[in-house]
Amino acid sequence: MQKVILVLAFLIPGVLHAQAPVSKLGSGSLEERLNQLERVMDARNSAQMALLDQMSQMQDEVADL
Repeated sequence: MQKVILVLAFLIPGVLHAQAPVSKLGSGSLEERLNQLERVMDARNSAQMALLDQMSQMQDEVADL
């Protein structure tokens, strides 16, 4: 249990820094802004799926212990 907490303590700051950059979101046409938002959401979803996979692997490792 302590190992899981320790690993989570290292992962959580990484998640916060893994956010997709959002710059000049208010400029450009509506279509450009929508495309940029879609890219941001895709990047965030990919990061979340990677974390979910990593958490699943760690749960399996802990279960093996």
